[in-house]
Amino acid sequence: MFSAFVDAFNTLGWSLVFEIVFADTAVIFFAYNWAKNKRLLVWRNFSWQKLAAYGGIAMLGSFLVHYAAGWLNVTIFSKEEHYYSFFAGKYAAMIWIIFFTAVTPALFEELGFRGYLLQILLKVVDKDQAV
Repeated sequence: MFSAFVDAFNTLGWSLVFEIVFADTAVIFFAYNWAKNKRLLVWRNFSWQKLAAYGGIAMLGSFLVHYAAGWLNVTIFSKEEHYYSFFAGKYAAMIWIIFFTAVTPALFEELGFRGYLLQILLKVVDKDQAV
C-alpha cells in the first residue's frame, strides 16, 4: 500500500513540483536577510586558477560519489540504480538530468547556506569559522 502511494509521485510532473517547492524555500530563506546576504555574494580576489582548482575538486568529488554510490547500490541492494532510468524516453531527458542533478541543487544549496545557515553561524562564531 505504501509503495503504491510512493510510486504515484514517480512522475516528471511531481519531480518538478517538489523541485519548485524546494527552490522557493531556499529563495525565501535567502531573501529573508537580503540586506546582509547581498554582501556575501561579492567574490573578492577572484582568480581563474582558484576557480579551475575548485572545479577540478568538485569533479573529482563527483566521480568519487558516483562510483561509491554505484558500489553501495550493488553491495546493499544487489542491483544498480541509475537516475537516468527515471527520465529514459522522456522529452529532452539529458537536459532534465543536468537540470535536476547539477543546476538546481548547486544553486539552491548555496542560497540556503548563505541565506540561512551562514547568518545563524555568524551570530555565534567569527566569519572565518562560519565559512
